[in-house]
Amino acid sequence: MRKLILAAAGTALLSCGTYCQNAPSGTQSCESLAQLKLPGAKILSAQTVAAGAFTPPPNMSPWMVGDPSFYKTLGAFCRVVVEATPSADSSIKIEVWMPVNDQKGSGWNGKLHGQANGGFAGEIGYHGLGIAVQQGYATAGTDTGHSGEATHASWALGHPEKVTDFGYRGIH
Repeated sequence: MRKLILAAAGTALLSCGTYCQNAPSGTQSCESLAQLKLPGAKILSAQTVAAGAFTPPPNMSPWMVGDPSFYKTLGAFCRVVVEATPSADSSIKIEVWMPVNDQKGSGWNGKLHGQANGGFAGEIGYHGLGIAVQQGYATAGTDTGHSGEATHASWALGHPEKVTDFGYRGIH
């Protein structure tokens, strides 16, 4: 899974260049990343999010979202949403966010930041992704292969593949 996430992020970064939006000839737009084919995974969407326009999904743990007004401070970024299915009982949600260069030339700092989520958390840490992209990092986060809160592991009962996803596939 680590290779899959790194391949997705690396391919996205190389394909997109540091521009993603209003790309010069020879590079691809953020939206064109939706056509990328990955073994064991599917890109669900790839879109440029305008500055200040991101809204986290509803019903997220408050500590994973943070202050909703924070997202109004973000610059434009390319958001790639992926679902990996390495087994029949796997559904690993992955998001890769990449800064878009602004008029001043600031954007991607050339580094990748992996975003953790803590405990048994089966949620993507949107606040952490936002902080990383605000600092110029391309960043990736995952739900570790299940939905659930940080202190509950009921998702694991009767699902050995989800335990494997949580143990290493969903985060590596």
